[in-house]
Amino acid sequence: MAAVDRRFAGGRPISYLRLVTRNRKWMCADTRRKKNMNNPMTSQSVSLRALRWSARVLSILVVGVVLLVAFGEGLNLSHFSARELVLFLFFPFGVCLGMALAWRWEGLGGGITVGSFAAFYLVQRFTSSSFPKGFAFVALAAPGFLFLLCWLWTRSTTKQHGF
Repeated sequence: MAAVDRRFAGGRPISYLRLVTRNRKWMCADTRRKKNMNNPMTSQSVSLRALRWSARVLSILVVGVVLLVAFGEGLNLSHFSARELVLFLFFPFGVCLGMALAWRWEGLGGGITVGSFAAFYLVQRFTSSSFPKGFAFVALAAPGFLFLLCWLWTRSTTKQHGF
């Protein structure tokens, strides 16, 4: 181990610096500035992980609620009109499919969820001349927006670091 002046190292007191081992070499590193850049648990990565897991937990809840409603009501697609079948393909089927895909591919899954949600609103608007009432549809599609936000955040972070 290299001898280090106990009083000062690089103009700073030793208590402010610490020895860090990396590949069997000892080096003196400023823990507040240099170490944080390579630390995988920076506040940005913690926030991104929290956002990602919030989207995942909410997607499980949304898919669970949709399945409970579908099977609790005795879903019978043969009784649907053509308009209702198209609406059903966008919401809940497309939204839930997007959320399932978003666990692996956040951009693709979030895009499918948000796209299906928008298509549902457009078809509803053009076939009945009004938008769906209430906030339930928006609330059930919210994890898709969160997945898209995670994807965009990840892309901006990797572009900044040049990966």
